[in-house]
Amino acid sequence: MGDPCASGDLAVPAVVAATQALVEVIGRVRCVRLTSRLVPERDRVRVMAG
Repeated sequence: MGDPCASGDLAVPAVVAATQALVEVIGRVRCVRLTSRLVPERDRVRVMAG
């Protein structure tokens, strides 16, 4: 049997975690873009100005 870490078993969870993080980032970017399209321009200027 040997060392379980040496067999490459950790590669699959690492890929799954990286894929999940990438999907979450893409989802958040899409959400921000959609939200910015839904908010009228005059309100966006007011929010940005403070």
